[in-house]
This record gives sequence, C-alpha cells and structure tokens, in this order.
Amino acid sequence: MAFFDFHLHPTLKTLFSHNNPAKNQTKISPYAKIDTRKIPFILRWCTELDFILSSQSNLDQLFRNDVKLFGFPLFIPDTALMDNAMVKKSSKTDMKEYIQKEQLDKLIKKNPFKNLIEDDLPTLLDSSKFNQANRKINVLKKKSDYVESDPNTINVFFTIEGLHTLCNKPNKFDEQIIKANLQKLLDQFPVFATTLTHLQQSAVCNHAYGIQFINDDRFLPTGLGIKQLGYKMIEHLIKKDILIDVKHMSLLSRRQLYNYLNHMGHNVPVICTHAGLTGISYEDIHQYVGRRPWRSKSKKVYKIKTSKPAKYGLSPRPGFNLNSLNLFDEDVIFILKSGGMIGLSLDKRILGFSEFENDTSSRETFPFNDEYVSDKEIASYFPKKTKFKIGAKVHNANSLSWDEIKDGGIVEPRLAEYHLTYFMQQILHIIVVAQNNGYSVNKTLKQICLGSDFDGVINPIWTCDSTDELQNFKQIFQNSFVKFSKDSGVNLLASFRINSFTEDLFYRNGKNFVLERLK
Repeated sequence: MAFFDFHLHPTLKTLFSHNNPAKNQTKISPYAKIDTRKIPFILRWCTELDFILSSQSNLDQLFRNDVKLFGFPLFIPDTALMDNAMVKKSSKTDMKEYIQKEQLDKLIKKNPFKNLIEDDLPTLLDSSKFNQANRKINVLKKKSDYVESDPNTINVFFTIEGLHTLCNKPNKFDEQIIKANLQKLLDQFPVFATTLTHLQQSAVCNHAYGIQFINDDRFLPTGLGIKQLGYKMIEHLIKKDILIDVKHMSLLSRRQLYNYLNHMGHNVPVICTHAGLTGISYEDIHQYVGRRPWRSKSKKVYKIKTSKPAKYGLSPRPGFNLNSLNLFDEDVIFILKSGGMIGLSLDKRILGFSEFENDTSSRETFPFNDEYVSDKEIASYFPKKTKFKIGAKVHNANSLSWDEIKDGGIVEPRLAEYHLTYFMQQILHIIVVAQNNGYSVNKTLKQICLGSDFDGVINPIWTCDSTDELQNFKQIFQNSFVKFSKDSGVNLLASFRINSFTEDLFYRNGKNFVLERLK
C-alpha cells in the first residue's frame, strides 16, 4: 500500500497566503483540499481548471493514502508566473482566500529565499499550527532516520526547483549569495538534488520552453546553454554531494552538462525527478517537424511545430510530447548509465496527450505541439549537418492522428483508460532505449519511479488525477501493463514479474535510491 513520489508540492497553494488578523486573513492549511467551488464559474465551465487545481497535493491526502516518502521541492515561483494579470485578478475574486495581494506583492518584489525559510518551510514542518500535532513530517538526514511503519509519520527529503529560489532578490543571481543561502539550508537539512533553472530566463543556464497558459515573453528561452555561473554551481553542487536534476534545462544545456561531467571525470548519478519522454533521438527531431521553423527576430526564438511520435500499443495509440522539455533517448541512456533515476510525471500534456479538436479550417492536419527554441541554440536542435527533409514522419504510420485521439475517447471512463496508455508507453520506451544501447533491463527496471508533479498547475491524467487515486492507479497499471507491452511488440524479460515491478515502480525503487544516497 505504500507509495513514493520523487516530486510533488503539498504547500504550493499555501504559498500565496499569510496571517493578517487585521484583515481577517489566515495562512491556508497544507492539510486542506483546495475548494474548487471558489473558482469563477465561467472558468470551471469552459476549462479543466477544477481538475488542474485539484491535482494540488495536500498533507492530509498524503497521510491517508500512505505516501511514505516524497521529494519536497523548495521553490519560489518564477516572477512571470506571479506578475501577470490573471493571477493578480484572482486575488480579487473568491480565490482571494488562496491568493492574497500582500503576499503576492512580497513574493514578486522582495526576498524569495527569506520567504522560503520563514514562511514555506515552517508551513510544512509545524503540524501543530494547523491542529495536526499527532502527525509528523520527518525530514531525513540519514538512512536510519526512515520511519516506515508509523501511519502518522511521513518521510521527506528536500530538493530545490530552480536556483532562482536561493536568490535574495527576484532574478538577481549572485554567486556568493546563492552559495551562502544553500549553506543555510544545509546547516539544517540535507538537500538531495536541485534543478539548475525553471521556467524563465536565469543567469545559470538556458531553459526549455515549458509554460503555455500564460502568454509572456519572459518564458521564452533566448539564452545559449550553460553559463559561467552554471558551471561554477555544477562544481559546487557536486562538492556538496547534491545531485543535478536535468528537468527544465534546454536540450543544449543538458548535452553540455553530460559532456562536462564526462570531461571532468565526475562519476555522479544524474536524475530527472518529474519527466516525460519524447520517444525519439534528438537527431530525428526534423522528421517530426510539421513545417519549416519560423524565426522571430524581435523575440530571439524559433517557433517550431512538432507532431507526436506514436510507437506503442494498438490503435488508438498514445503519442509522445516532442517538446525539448522532455527527455530524448540520449538523455534516458545517460541517466541510466550514470546510475540515476527517472521519475515519471502524471501531467497528461507532458506525457503526450492532446485534446481532440473538431475539424475546422483552423485545425492543423495533425496534433502538433508548439515549441520555442532560442535562435542561439537552433543548430543543436537540428544537429544534422547535411540537408534533410522536414516532416518525413508526419503521417499516420509514425505520428498520432486526430482520429486516434477521437477513438481514444473524449469522456470518462474511456478517456481515463486511454490516458493510462500514455503513462505505460513511457516505461516501455525506457526499456527499449536500454535494450538498444546494451544496458541491463534488470537495472533499468530499478531506475524508474513516480514523480507526479502534483502541484495544482499540471493537467493530470484522468487515470490518476490526484494522490487520492494512487491505489486505484496502481491496480489498473498492474492489470494492464503486460498486455500493453505485448500489443506493442516489446518483449519483457522472462524473469519479469508484474506484481514485483509494480511495487518497485510505485514505492521501492524511489525509496531505495534515496536511502542509499543518504547512507
């Protein structure tokens, strides 16, 4: 019954509230479920916003559903996520209980790290504040600290999501301040891993395009790979025995990281805590591009439309998300060979799902993703030096079609079953990449876990739209995976046992990886 999650955010909804008795405002409890009735009716009626917000984990859910160990990202949202009209307007609606203007202004204009230390961490750790004194959040410092049998204890390890979180001023990257703030954390708790960047520009490295519901040029990746500060921080993190999480790095930045680690002889595990896969090698990107990339000189990016590689299952097949936010085959094999771990996201967009669109004059011929790539990095995105044909595999045999999405179902419960195939194809493809590169499949099966990213911002698969569905999701996966692999023509090992692998995937793999690192 126990579960592990590499990456989820149980306090994200509490981040934008604070105690202000004069205005009858209180800190939102991290144990409470968000009340989606407070979402303006027009948004609930026209969008899936209630599903999105309901994906936000809360600590009560984690206790009730036996999530014994999870990675807690120390995180301050990017400025562009908060400093926009949609979020600011929410502070004047019924959502003002969750998004309070004073707190929002503080996060946008003042010290991010101070807010993390003085507000967000105490919210997680002080259960008595929220009338939960019988429940304990146990921050692991060493392997022997792990508590498995007590239902009133949840074990936590800390990660950092974006080095901007360690800045004293939003987007002001000072090497000495970042290192000093990191040490302040380490003086209290171990930090297991960190991503170098997040969703907007930083002085550390270029990021992959990863936000679509807010139109803001600050989210566009206009940089060039890892910067000087980035290399300094990589060395510092390795020295401090902190793993590097490649999530959110641009494709070029990731390739530079792997080359650098090899060149410097750093034999360290590399991880991706909440991943999706592209399903292909980065050398084959051009074959899935729908038309010639369009360049915006003013924005310093190329806009690229990519189809969805479809390789596994019977019709209706799932398709992969080819955006460079996701892992290419080269990423997967590097992580595996490094001894790292891949946590699989439960965001249906990351896993490759697209909503069905009725046939109109504006509908594309195939379901495409919009990708933005820095004009400084476009050569690494299309690495072939010789001329190539754009879109050679944008056809029904190799790319997901609108008909398959429609056949997959557009309402529950059939749609939930279709979403499951998007999750299962991620695991099959990791196995195939290992086989193609002569890497042990037995080892590979121990290097995959859940990294749901349940944060109230993802668009979750309907098979598991919140932590409350984990047990059912686990059972459905166990009942379906072997048949899906057979339908896909992927031969599992003779020694493969679905019951054992399911326990590994949902709990033991992640737990063992973390505890061994803490040893």
